[in-house]
Amino acid sequence: MKTPRLVKALLLSTALFTMAAPAYADYSFTPLSNKITAKFKVNAPAEPTYVLKWLDSSNHEVETLPLQTVNGGDSKDLKLRATVSQDYTDIRYYFKIKRTDGTTITRSDLNLFQYRDSGLTALSNSVDGELLLAYSKNLSTVTSPSMDSTFKITFNTAGQYQIDVVAVSSPD
Repeated sequence: MKTPRLVKALLLSTALFTMAAPAYADYSFTPLSNKITAKFKVNAPAEPTYVLKWLDSSNHEVETLPLQTVNGGDSKDLKLRATVSQDYTDIRYYFKIKRTDGTTITRSDLNLFQYRDSGLTALSNSVDGELLLAYSKNLSTVTSPSMDSTFKITFNTAGQYQIDVVAVSSPD
C-alpha cells in the first residue's frame, strides 16, 4: 500500500515538532509561580600567597629591620612572620648573608640557629663567593593565617652584615 505524500509530510512535520518542542518550551508543565533567575560570574581561584615580614622588638611587622647593633660574641633573636593564604608543608628558610663593610665573609663570622620545639637547631651553611648561605635543616609546616619563627644569630666577628631570607618548598 502506498502512503500519500500529504500523510508523509504530516508525519514528518509532527515528528520534527515533537523533537524540537523541549527546546522551545520553558517548562513541560504549567507553572504556578513567577520564574526567578540567578546568574554567576566565576573567577579563577586566587593565587596562594606566602608573605614574610620581620618582627621588630615590639612584634610589629616590618619589611626591613632598622639597623641592629650587637656586640661581637653576643646573640640576637631574629623573628619573622609568615602570612599565608593556605597551609604549607615542607618549608625551609634560606638565609643569604653578606658583609657590607667590604670584608669577605667566612663561615666562622657568625652562627645561626632556629628555635624548635626540641630546642635550638644549627642551620646548615656554606660560603658562595661573597655570600654565606644558611638554611634550616628541619622542614616546617606553616599554617594559615600566619606563623612566627625565631632564629638566634651570634656574630663572632665585628663588622656590618646584611641578611635576606626567603621561604622555599623543599619536599624530600
